[in-house]
Amino acid sequence: MKNALRFLLVALIFASLLAFSSCVWFDNFAGRVCSSEGLKFTSNGDGTCSVSGIYGYCMEVVIPTKSPAGDVVTSIRDRVFYESSTLRSVVIPDSVTSIGELAFSSCSSLTSIEIPDSVTSIGSDAFQSCSSLTSIEIPDSVTSIGDYAFQSCSSLTRIDFGGTKVQWNNVSKGYAWNNGTARYTVYCTDGQIGKYE
Repeated sequence: MKNALRFLLVALIFASLLAFSSCVWFDNFAGRVCSSEGLKFTSNGDGTCSVSGIYGYCMEVVIPTKSPAGDVVTSIRDRVFYESSTLRSVVIPDSVTSIGELAFSSCSSLTSIEIPDSVTSIGSDAFQSCSSLTSIEIPDSVTSIGDYAFQSCSSLTRIDFGGTKVQWNNVSKGYAWNNGTARYTVYCTDGQIGKYE
């Protein structure tokens, strides 16, 4: 009987410690903002670099203009934030010109992303299955949107485009880029365009 009570006591203490450590771990990463210290950068060998990885879990990502090594950040590589389910917001600096394939795909909690007017291309599947994304601002510097780029963004109802309706229609859009989105409206500087217009 005494052995059984000792075992039960040890089990309860262990369970309590485990629950406490889990809560502390969650609290530590839940509000984490990742910038230079939470991101991996790969040099392009010419004074520029790409964001190429992420360490751990982040709720917010603020990409710096320069890496810790001093290289200017010009691109976000393929699949960098793929399936980062805790990621809610991203700020991209105006040094970045391209967003890679699947870069933010399946970031199911992503609700906010700032795309600067330095970006010219959005890769295939870049935001695929970002199911919490309700709106996005796309600058008029963007000339191409890849295949399936916003596929299954089921909550997307608003796209704010920084140029005119003619400019929006001239943006090269890949196959099924908007398949599975909500019935969004594109707000241009000179009017609106519906999803099926």
